[in-house]
Amino acid sequence: MSTSIRDLYRAWPIALVLVLTASLALSQAAPQQQPERSASAQRQVRVYFPRDGNPHPRDPFNLQFVVRQVSAAAPARPALEALLHGPTPEEQRRRLRALDARGLSIGTLTIKDGAARVDFVTRGSKRWAGDLSPAEFRRAVERTLKQFSTVRNVTVSVNGKTDFDSLR
Repeated sequence: MSTSIRDLYRAWPIALVLVLTASLALSQAAPQQQPERSASAQRQVRVYFPRDGNPHPRDPFNLQFVVRQVSAAAPARPALEALLHGPTPEEQRRRLRALDARGLSIGTLTIKDGAARVDFVTRGSKRWAGDLSPAEFRRAVERTLKQFSTVRNVTVSVNGKTDFDSLR
């Protein structure tokens, strides 16, 4: 029995060196891989477009979502940019149509304490295509932003005016 204890004492430094070498190699490999994953991290978001056809009674604008891949680091702005860009040709074949957002771009977007505030800006004045276009636009922006857990309330404005519905 005393021989095996001596053997353990002799083997202990070698085992300790092996364990420390392995943990050092693993700890050095992880930081090099981590930034690559976070820099290219993507997530799916929902973007809402109106669909031509019979609207649902609870949604008179008949907004349907499509999925877009955006940066996971700050997904709200790219989701709104996708909304302004409109549906793809395939989505248009499924009767989804673009919002009346021609000439609009995102001026400011802030999300703080559960409240999102987005101000869209135009060059010149914005003319809406019809009476319901501004309300449809507002609703699509709200639904697109409220999918994020950090957003409970949404304020939408155009050129600083929250009553842009009256700009017809």
